[in-house]
Amino acid sequence: MVRVRGLVKVAEGEHAVVTGGSSGIGLECARELLRAGATVTLVARNRQKLKEAAETLREGTENRVITKQADVGKPDRIEAAVREAEEEAGKPVGILICSAGMAECKTFEDTGVEDFDRLISVNYFGTVNTVRSCLPSMRRRGAGRIVLVSSQAGQVGLYGYTSYSASKFALSGFAQALEMECRDDGISVGVCYPPDTDTPQFEYENRCKPAITKAMVGKVTPASASQVARVLLRGMVTKKFSIVIGFDGWALGIATGVMNPPNSFLSVLVDLFMLPIIRLVSLVTLLGWHQTIRRHKNAAKKSE
Repeated sequence: MVRVRGLVKVAEGEHAVVTGGSSGIGLECARELLRAGATVTLVARNRQKLKEAAETLREGTENRVITKQADVGKPDRIEAAVREAEEEAGKPVGILICSAGMAECKTFEDTGVEDFDRLISVNYFGTVNTVRSCLPSMRRRGAGRIVLVSSQAGQVGLYGYTSYSASKFALSGFAQALEMECRDDGISVGVCYPPDTDTPQFEYENRCKPAITKAMVGKVTPASASQVARVLLRGMVTKKFSIVIGFDGWALGIATGVMNPPNSFLSVLVDLFMLPIIRLVSLVTLLGWHQTIRRHKNAAKKSE
């Protein structure tokens, strides 16, 4: 049973490419797209994880799962992977979910130049490279759907996320400009902003997260990857530009998205009414964060 209303109408018979498709949000998006009748190409760097992911998806899908090992940060590799996938599927890409990403949570001084390079290469350039590989065939057909996976840390910068937030913020600017270029060509562009989500990247991030960051965000119950995937695909079906999850995501969307294309006329009315209130709440939140940072730094100085 497909759980996303309207997904069958959008996805059945289409060829979908999902980067980062071997785990987490990407894998769950692939699962839903297959249920809806799409042929799905999973793209990831790790061959073994790709094989394992494909095995979990192939039952009952009539060989509609294609796997391609590629580093999205290398434009020639992702270009070759997409061309090969289109040949195997016998059809061009109609749906693109850019979910490949890497996380890092360290203070600026603890973050090396190589960390910045790695996150920008995968999170930003990896998305740009993949879109570049898939967009021409969408333009030729005059149809297509593209969703970029950012993060709530791509809406607001937090202590410890100087490298990660920068790479995810970049996706918003890229998507705004891309949406303007694609709007009249039958191609929808959206950005999903997941909260902390139960994925391998979230586990890695928590291992190096500074104590101050943990204190700022408090005890977090991460969203499930399947929940995020369903919201993402629902947003794709309805052609939303900003795809947010939960109350925090909704409030952040209003606070930070005044230049985003509106999702609907009703959303504009809600934004106009809620923006002053959300601004006040954001100021209180920022004050609380700064007090937490100051308290931890003062405690550290006293213990020296």
